Parts: sequence; C-alpha cells; structure tokens
Amino acid sequence: LDNNSVHVIPNKEKEKRGTTPRSSSRESERDRDRKERERDREEREKEKQKQRDKEKREREDREREKEKEKEKEKEKEKEKEKERERERERDRERERRERDDKDRRDREEKERRDREREREREQQQQIERDQQQQRQQQQQKEKEEPQPKQ
Repeated sequence: LDNNSVHVIPNKEKEKRGTTPRSSSRESERDRDRKERERDREEREKEKQKQRDKEKREREDREREKEKEKEKEKEKEKEKEKERERERERDRERERRERDDKDRRDREEKERRDREREREREQQQQIERDQQQQRQQQQQKEKEEPQPKQ
C-alpha cells in the first residue's frame, strides 16, 4: 500500500483488534509514528517552501538591483551625451568666434592697406603737383628773365 491509498479494514479484523493490551499499544505506537512522520514531512515541506520563497525574494531583489543599475547606467549615458552636446556647442561657438575674429582682422587689414595705398597715392599726387608747380615757376622765371642773346 502506498501512503495515499485508503485501507479498509473488514469488520472481523476490527473485532480482533484491541482485544489484547499489547496489540492496542502497538496500534497507538504505529499511529504516533505515522503522525510524527507526517509532522516531520510537513515540517520539511514548510522548510522547503520557506527556502523557495527566500530564494525567490532574493532573485527578485537581484533583478530589481540589476534594473536599478541599468537605470543608473542609462542616466549616466544621458548625462555623458548631454555633456558631449555641450562640448560640441562650445566648440561651435569657439569656431564661430574664431571665424568672426579672423574676418574682423582681415577686414581691418584690408582697410589699413587701402588707407596706406590712398595715402601713398595722395603723396604721389602731391609730389606731382609740387613738380608741376616747380616747372611752372621755372617757366615763369624763364619768361621773366631776359634771355641772353646769342
């Protein structure tokens, strides 16, 4: 018989049972043993279930911890990306300022060269006017002075 099947005791056997004190005590001893085995088995089951529950909780805790770590990593990555974007923005701004500065310096240099050329041109014109005036004066002088006759 296995533990789960029900054993039906015929009436005649029931009558025989418990007729002697020895058989009665053997019967109750068997009952006590069976009950104790049952209690032990239930106790082991409870312990196993407790252990399974504990392992399940620990597994869930580890999973939650992993998720938290993933979230932290995501946040770190987002922060890194933000920082990279700020760095790119600073680079673009710096390049823009450098371009603007270069354009300004180039423009100032061109204006300076233009002014220099204009100044040289004016000087040259002044020299030419002076020379022209000198020639005119010379011619005037020559006209006024009588030429020695030859």
